[in-house]
Amino acid sequence: MNPAVEIAPERRDEIISKVAGWVSRKRLETPAILMIEMNRPLATLGANAFHFGAPLLGPVFGERFLADAGVMLEDRDNVDRLVAEIERVVRERDAAAADGAREEA
Repeated sequence: MNPAVEIAPERRDEIISKVAGWVSRKRLETPAILMIEMNRPLATLGANAFHFGAPLLGPVFGERFLADAGVMLEDRDNVDRLVAEIERVVRERDAAAADGAREEA
């Protein structure tokens, strides 16, 4: 990755958390993780797609978010971080649901 276009670790973690939270709320963790793992070799291509599509999709998702997500995906370690965060958020969601079910019983 080009060091001149790195994003701050705080911003990286914010993007990963935002994406993982959205995936968990929509209950798309299985297809999301499957898609991420299947397309891991194409992560750099996906990052370039974010950069290419930023002018068109910017008004919908925010140009800064798309640019930062594109930079983030250029580093394969961030793909691992994203999968780990999705799994963590889902575990927390399921644990909270199980605790709520026990309290009702």
